[in-house]
Amino acid sequence: MAIILCYLRLLLFELPHFCNISSPTLAKNLLPSNALERFTIMNEAEFWNLIAAAKQESKGNPERQVELLQRTLERQTEADILDFDRLLQEQLTRSYTLDLWAAAYIINGGCSDDGFDYFRAWLIAQGREVFQNALQDPETLVDVAEADAELELFLYVAIEAFEKKTKTKFTYTSRPRRELTGDEWEEDEEALQAKYPKLFAQFWNSAAEEKTTNAAEGLAPVADFLNALMSRDQSGVNPAEALYHEAVLGSMIETPDSLAKSAELLTKAAEQGHANAQYLLGTCYQLGRGVKQSYPKAAKLYRQSAENGNADACGDLASLYYSGLELDQDYAAAFKWYKRGAELGSADAEYGLGLLYSEGAGVEKDLSESLKWFHRGAQNGSERAALNVGLIYINGIGVEADAAEA
Repeated sequence: MAIILCYLRLLLFELPHFCNISSPTLAKNLLPSNALERFTIMNEAEFWNLIAAAKQESKGNPERQVELLQRTLERQTEADILDFDRLLQEQLTRSYTLDLWAAAYIINGGCSDDGFDYFRAWLIAQGREVFQNALQDPETLVDVAEADAELELFLYVAIEAFEKKTKTKFTYTSRPRRELTGDEWEEDEEALQAKYPKLFAQFWNSAAEEKTTNAAEGLAPVADFLNALMSRDQSGVNPAEALYHEAVLGSMIETPDSLAKSAELLTKAAEQGHANAQYLLGTCYQLGRGVKQSYPKAAKLYRQSAENGNADACGDLASLYYSGLELDQDYAAAFKWYKRGAELGSADAEYGLGLLYSEGAGVEKDLSESLKWFHRGAQNGSERAALNVGLIYINGIGVEADAAEA
């Protein structure tokens, strides 16, 4: 039965992701209309009930809540644990909004990509009512949140429970495709205060000051080391390289002023042709970190960096052309830059080439060539490439089905 459930899960969630077919469409073609209900072991109400029970028993201790929830999941079936993780991913997707990101930014005195994941994990751990209220109006968190509202461990609770129960590694299913929704906002105090005045009044100064103090203390040894280096004879030091390292150090303190200063230093280094600075500045423009978000500027900087030999920049530039995100979709350009990145050793670019060959986008469709590049990407550390290699062999896509090879 467990094998059947795993195979159904593969059909419903993994194969559609690889073939770019939505799960409901595939399910409609393969299964009767009530099949999804029959094979869903845990529903959303049960998901929230488990979280509420652990929170109540933990008496407000978040780490204890995670521990209790993990123990509860360990007593469930393997299918239940997998369904809990699926439902967790769904809530993470629902909460992937710019409005909540702004709230997290204010509450925590800054918020990176990973930090926003940890914030949403904390939010889900507060329970269904708090979660749904925050989706409707993030200012409702003024009476709930405390500074440093993050709970990274909650993201892994189902994984830990599964591995402890089964004594095997957790099998990652495909995650829902997340599209960031909502209105853009500026990373300056006036804009943040105008957007969420209650949250700003309660959290901004204390959170930002605490984060700056903690970050400065944690980076003190690094700063001392850099200062010692800078005190030496600098005649042989590349000025652009010095600016780049100073910018990287500054970006570790995720406050608006520090991020803006870091972007300013990266700009100076990028203008001097520093490939890594061009790439990191491109990511700043793509994500809106320290600068106003601009995909065209990100693409321009990625191109400059790629032309200077940065493999990651090749992959990210190709990804922008492939997705058509704020740029004209151009599969031929995506193929060109994925290929350049793959030649430079980027695992993500190798995955991208495999994807283009599998779809016939920007190049003639060739499943054997697709498998070759997925294999290379997997060998170089791309989890997405490894997943697709497994799917190809399990489902016999262009090859004979081979569960052992998968």
